[in-house]
Amino acid sequence: MGAESLGVEYLSSVLKGRGHNVELLFDPAPFAGRLTVESPLLARLTDLRSKILRRLQTSPPDIIGLTALTDTFPWTAALAREIKNRVRETEDGRRETGERHNIPILFGGVHTTLCPRAVLEMEAVDLILVGEGEVSLPELFDNLQNGKSEKELPEGIYTNSHLNRPNFPGSPIVTNLDEIPFPDKSIFYSKIPVLEEHYMIISGRGCPFRCTFCCSDALKAVTGGKTYLRRRSVENVIEELRIYKERGRMKLVVFRDDVFTINTGWLEDFRRRYRDEIGIPFFCYTYPGTLNEVHADLLRDAGCAFVTMGVQSADEATRREILRRVHSNETVLRTARLLTERGIKLSIDHIIGIPGEMFQHLEDAARFYNEIRPHRILVFWMTYYPCTEILSTARRQGILHADDLRRAEMGSIPFRNLGGMVRERRAARLQFMLLFALLPLLPRSIATFFINKKLYRLIFPTFYLYNILLFLNAVRIKDTMFFHTIRYAFSRKRAP
Repeated sequence: MGAESLGVEYLSSVLKGRGHNVELLFDPAPFAGRLTVESPLLARLTDLRSKILRRLQTSPPDIIGLTALTDTFPWTAALAREIKNRVRETEDGRRETGERHNIPILFGGVHTTLCPRAVLEMEAVDLILVGEGEVSLPELFDNLQNGKSEKELPEGIYTNSHLNRPNFPGSPIVTNLDEIPFPDKSIFYSKIPVLEEHYMIISGRGCPFRCTFCCSDALKAVTGGKTYLRRRSVENVIEELRIYKERGRMKLVVFRDDVFTINTGWLEDFRRRYRDEIGIPFFCYTYPGTLNEVHADLLRDAGCAFVTMGVQSADEATRREILRRVHSNETVLRTARLLTERGIKLSIDHIIGIPGEMFQHLEDAARFYNEIRPHRILVFWMTYYPCTEILSTARRQGILHADDLRRAEMGSIPFRNLGGMVRERRAARLQFMLLFALLPLLPRSIATFFINKKLYRLIFPTFYLYNILLFLNAVRIKDTMFFHTIRYAFSRKRAP
């Protein structure tokens, strides 16, 4: 639901390579997925769930796979229940509601990996896949095709007979990523052709850092420990991109690696090959302190157009003690300047509502970002995801309670800047959110005056204004990623 999924594309490619037929049923949810434009009215008019159910009824598969993020888990779980309990029309027009749909349903994805027991307890779920699936999923399909018993399950795949297990080890992972076939982009591009304009790719898996609000630590424990951090060869990455460059539709390459700038030698080889053989502007993520002058030069020479850097808090003590991010503000400032001085657009991520946060921290952050002068500041409300370390901090401070943890396991948490779990003085925090969105639009001196005189308190706190400010700033900096999101929302889409 709601977005192109590299994980689904990789699994489709692996399964097709083993001779299995794969079809994607996808709800773009442009007005309900909480990823683009949120509109209940437009969401109802464009809802595709009935079409998805009808397609499953008229052309039933041998197995149904559902992938879930924590944020989309309620939608995914509801769909699974409807598949299992859907109402069928009888010949004389009467409705029967008790009929069960016996096609096995398999749940995978990040949320399943983090909360396997909670997902497996759902009546509509027959199987779960924990961790990466390139090894275990095709083995499962082969077993089903060959009539093997459900008791002969591959590693990382479980049924409700395993509910009493103390833990759920993940599927084996592929340590050499070059061995995995290129992702099957056709399953999404055939539904929404505009997606090909911004080609999503990943050159490595895993993150070397351990931020408390992120699931990286938990995923590392489940899916491979020390071998979790892996990277494809430059040759392998270039070969994939060359295939789609020849189609002539790519306008931007979007690298979704958690941190793109962690290996100088890899970047040196990439700079040369990418510039000479691909030559299309690209986007990537960096982390303060992982980018030096050499890295910045390599990114510029390769054709990097836009970089996002997570700062999350401008208070060093908060970053160090609450978020486990040990870099200094000076490091953040130096990293930002290395990029902006080379003409690379910089976007900064900031979290509002971190445990222990005071309004003085937010005002100090506004002054700090005014010094950095990034091209864009995106604000996210503190959201407590399952199995993250920051849950313990929030419990100790009385921010969360036991029922909140259960809600998180069931995906009952609002998404991104629509709310998170921030409960206290939301309107005042929203004013800071609007201030951060406004800063890139104002000259430095005017922004300083605005902050010092606390004029941000006069801003009417509404999310609509935040989106308007983001739109105005996108026009100012010619932000192709922002307008691609809008194009996605309103572009031509084919049946699920």
